[in-house]
Amino acid sequence: MGRALGAGLRSAGAEVLATSRRTASPQALHLDLAATPDSWALPDQVDAAFLFSAVTSLAACRQDPEGTRRINVQNTLALAQRLLDRGAFVLFPSTNLVFDGEQPFCAAEAPRSPRGVYGRHKAEAEEGLLALGGNVAVLRMTKVVGPDIPLFTAWARDLRAGQPVFPFHDMVMAPLPLALVLRAFCALAEARAPGIWQVSAQEDIPYARAAGFLCRRLGADPGLVRPISWRDRPGVEEPPRHTTLDPSRLQQAFGITSPRAEDSLNEVFRSLE
Repeated sequence: MGRALGAGLRSAGAEVLATSRRTASPQALHLDLAATPDSWALPDQVDAAFLFSAVTSLAACRQDPEGTRRINVQNTLALAQRLLDRGAFVLFPSTNLVFDGEQPFCAAEAPRSPRGVYGRHKAEAEEGLLALGGNVAVLRMTKVVGPDIPLFTAWARDLRAGQPVFPFHDMVMAPLPLALVLRAFCALAEARAPGIWQVSAQEDIPYARAAGFLCRRLGADPGLVRPISWRDRPGVEEPPRHTTLDPSRLQQAFGITSPRAEDSLNEVFRSLE
């Protein structure tokens, strides 16, 4: 998301400074959220800051909850405060996993109820960021999909080769096109609109159904899609029953409407044909 947003903003004529924890360049500031904040060198003035850097692997967060919390919560809050001190409007990407998923279309003001470590990190970071003042926006998202998602590219490769794929029939997603999510971030940044915002597809779709949809688009043998349960795959965290969020505030304020799940996938799968 960060790379795509930076490219879009540059093409629109904005001055963009990215960050990298590996190397520095004229367009990328070296910034490692795992390092001590004293090592960060930030620009003197920032108009808007998008905090995409994080440990997003559910498995990594489970395996090292304290180490990943230092990045996802502690140092994220420290970075946000420094950026706010420089006049920035701070935008933070969050997730439906701040909720337990027992109910569909969770409202933005509903109590947070995360189950997993990653969801707890995001919930804690949300609370801490919003406590920093009125120049922070949190955008909760459902599953953001694009043509470079490894799962989708692996499905397409195997189906073309006549190999079976094993998607979960009891894990769902509410897929969102990357371009729509970036549009939402840009709208919030331009308006400097604080608080919690949510963007979601209109409905959930099982991963097995998504794989079947891709199979049909590729003209592959439907028998190659062999659904399994998430319980059959060791190390998989129990998924939420629902992932949809209530996007009404974003729709009313900026006219950003929720796509149908199938339309989101169709946009991605078209590039995989």
